[in-house]
Amino acid sequence: MGILMHTSAAALATLLGAGALAVGCGEIAPEPGEFDAVYRDGSSDLPGDATASGGDASGESATGTWAMATDWSTCVHIGEARFELRTYKLVRVEVEEVGPVWRERRTVCSVVNTALLGQITVFSPAVIQSYVEQTVLSTFSGHGKGQIYNGGLDIQLLGVKLTEPATDAMPSGPGDPRVVDSDGDGKPGGTLLVGQLCQVYAANRALSQVHGQWVGPQRIEGGAVHVTNQVALASSSSFCETAFPTLPNQPHNVFALQRVDGAGLNLDSNGDGNVTCAEIIAQQTQLITWRPADATRCATP
Repeated sequence: MGILMHTSAAALATLLGAGALAVGCGEIAPEPGEFDAVYRDGSSDLPGDATASGGDASGESATGTWAMATDWSTCVHIGEARFELRTYKLVRVEVEEVGPVWRERRTVCSVVNTALLGQITVFSPAVIQSYVEQTVLSTFSGHGKGQIYNGGLDIQLLGVKLTEPATDAMPSGPGDPRVVDSDGDGKPGGTLLVGQLCQVYAANRALSQVHGQWVGPQRIEGGAVHVTNQVALASSSSFCETAFPTLPNQPHNVFALQRVDGAGLNLDSNGDGNVTCAEIIAQQTQLITWRPADATRCATP
């Protein structure tokens, strides 16, 4: 995220293969938006007799406001040493249940990295706001403990506009016409602050797909596949251009998806009937306990 991350073709194929298995055809159809907000088809076609109210045989429905907390693990190689970098992301999710499908509108609320070499890469409010809302179709087997949930493929772009967001090659430099100033600061790409040392102007692509089970009322937990490509387009210091080899650490990815409106945790602290990103961030300890970075998770077997 703040360091330079390179995803291997094998890792990308693994994620896209898992996505195809979990969500069906997985075709990508761009919609209007700064980065072309993407509709992730989780079931190819919605059931013809499904109603917007959704629900299963029990009469329950997930339609409402949820929050997703994802905790990603990446192994970073610096010389002979290996370190774990964890990325904590909070996402507001508006769910509409239609038959066996959830139509999810996902809005990124915050992204936080753990420290690497004593420095924390900061995602500014302008960068967070530049992420386009994603529409994702996910599938589930039913409501209640032990039921299965398979999230649709989620693709987040920063500082770049791609025709095929999941598979196009990333730009190699700031002169690439696909590079955009996503946070409007006059620099190419998105500006990430690396501690107090420097700024890196980056193009970034994050692909992820979560999968889990209901563990209690209005709550799902599980694991995920997550890969990231990041290209440094320019920087304010050579330190920010250092490219450390990285590997996604899939077995140590975790996520939680919790209903947060009045039918769930009710995080609407000001009582206006709407759970906002600010309210989700302020009450995130009710959603997840973030895992601290631990280099032993990246030790060579």
